Amino acid sequence: MSDKELEIYRRLNLPPRGIFLQKMTISDWGNTVHILCQYDPDNMQPFELLFSGCEKVSMTVIREEFAKEDYADVFGMTLGEDNLVEEAFFSTDIGEIVILYKKLTITKNS
Repeated sequence: MSDKELEIYRRLNLPPRGIFLQKMTISDWGNTVHILCQYDPDNMQPFELLFSGCEKVSMTVIREEFAKEDYADVFGMTLGEDNLVEEAFFSTDIGEIVILYKKLTITKNS
């Protein structure tokens, strides 16, 4: 895993394990994106990603037959480069998501 892909684990203060996307909500005409996630397939632990100040949200469905699944298994994930506008990228078993945003808030749910 690259340093960019390990960033989420550093922010969560957890060792690398599986991450699943459970639900994505786009509001405020695309300006806000909320993603409910689960960490660790053996002991599911929820956390949330809240992207605000979004300038672009792009989704590509690659495996339409999985689109009704409860979770998307994350293969790759990057959260930005500390620029004025950040880019988050998610590659999953269902497809890809790209979000251009200004602020990211991560909340661990215990």
